Amino acid sequence: MTELLKFIVFCHVVNNAPSGFDFKDFLKGLFKIAVFLFLVSVAIGFGCFMAEQIFGPQIWGNKAHGQTINRTYQDNMGRNTGRSSTDTRGNTTFYNERGQNTGRSSTSNGTTTFYNERGQQTGATKEQRK
Repeated sequence: MTELLKFIVFCHVVNNAPSGFDFKDFLKGLFKIAVFLFLVSVAIGFGCFMAEQIFGPQIWGNKAHGQTINRTYQDNMGRNTGRSSTDTRGNTTFYNERGQNTGRSSTSNGTTTFYNERGQQTGATKEQRK
């Protein structure tokens, strides 16, 4: 796109532009398209913000889409006691203060299943519907 724009500017500068081509009209049209795309992006962002305000964060869940969430846990003295890492599908892996895997949880269809560090199932819980 930038190469095309450079070519158009070059043609206009050397006065070799095709007949009937008005560079100012071209820039006005380009500006209108940019403004339109900006306004559409603002409208989409505002719509998402209002939907979350009205319906709450449960529409999108408690994490950003496409991101891994890492949490660090500390005791009351500020010492590291472990961490957890949640992937985009809601599966969480837990680690102790030395970085060793201490277990994981996997959530599917409202049921969270817990596994120990060897991958053996240790429990499950079902989400209560409100």
